[in-house]
Amino acid sequence: MRILKVVFLTICSFTLVYILTVKLLKSPANANSPVSLSESDAASSQIVWKEVPEEDEIRAELRRFFEDLKNKYGFNGNILIGHRSQLLYEASIGKSGLANEHFLDSNSVFQIASLSKQFTALAILQLAQSGKIDLDKPFKHYFPSFPYPEVTVEMLLTHRSGLPNYMYFCDRVCDQRKPICNNDVLDLICKHRPAPYLPPGKRFDYSNTGYALLASLVSKQSGLSFPEYTRQFLFNPLGMLSTLVYDKCTSSSQLTNKTIGFDTNGRPAEDTYLDGVTGDKGIYTTARDLFRWSVGLSNFDVVKQSWIEKAWTSRNPELRPEENYGYGFRIRNLEKGKRVVYHAGWWHGYHALFMKLLHNDITIIILSNRANWSIKQIDQLQEILNKHYSSSL
Repeated sequence: MRILKVVFLTICSFTLVYILTVKLLKSPANANSPVSLSESDAASSQIVWKEVPEEDEIRAELRRFFEDLKNKYGFNGNILIGHRSQLLYEASIGKSGLANEHFLDSNSVFQIASLSKQFTALAILQLAQSGKIDLDKPFKHYFPSFPYPEVTVEMLLTHRSGLPNYMYFCDRVCDQRKPICNNDVLDLICKHRPAPYLPPGKRFDYSNTGYALLASLVSKQSGLSFPEYTRQFLFNPLGMLSTLVYDKCTSSSQLTNKTIGFDTNGRPAEDTYLDGVTGDKGIYTTARDLFRWSVGLSNFDVVKQSWIEKAWTSRNPELRPEENYGYGFRIRNLEKGKRVVYHAGWWHGYHALFMKLLHNDITIIILSNRANWSIKQIDQLQEILNKHYSSSL
């Protein structure tokens, strides 16, 4: 199981983003891009997108590239590239369900898997900013029956808790015929006290368990369910009206425009009993809503600048300086103080990537509902962008 865990994390979070990060660092945006967000768009209102102009040279070349990616490698998904609040390129390639005639469009909703962790982290930081959570406090301070007294809230955020993966120990002790939810995960940990992988704080060890527990903490300290908290304080204020936290235990929300995730054999990937757990996963959204999120982070509409900088600061000293983790974001530290923050995700046939190049405020969003790793073939994207955006920001 531990080997599978390492393989899973390596594929999801490093292979997927390596080429994009290295290749796109010198691909600046065109400040005169004719597609932008409405000037009247406030944090509390839905973004109004201006009509996309007729296809120009770069958009034609990008379209041909992604169509080629589909034809040669089977890419199926949505792509969005933006600079600040300007949309540079957007495309929908393929179908929402490969067995039907419904094609993807800008309204198509995807599961974003571990990209959900950054939303969990920002919910925690909002509550810390308001004094309802202390990052340095033990998690046990908020849940007295929690059996690991040295594990702090910050350790959960930075993947330094050493806790075992709930997905593995629940396989041994749960009735897999019915979904479990976050409270079940906490109860099972308190009841069975599974052996930690590592002593608390020893080193980075990617943990879905930590982020599931953080979602429970958001609910406890806010008095709202985790889906309701994110709706009220993260999604709606930014106009992310096509985004929600979905869990099989309690959600009554209908997923309008939901796509179907397909596994490597081309079969629809089915939900499992683990889909009642959120915080580590569970968010469904669109590429456009993720761009709203990116703009909101840059404008400090979610938390104050000092708090978002905490999330975007390396927190694991034993990791390489150029590749680290903050609060809900992976961090790539580059020469001359440049930074890239990002996260990738994989779950039930969905692949997702969210990346912000902080030094020039470029956002890259790729959402796919077909598990064939075609996203790895996008190194040519660098050549296209460098050719058309040659001046430095």
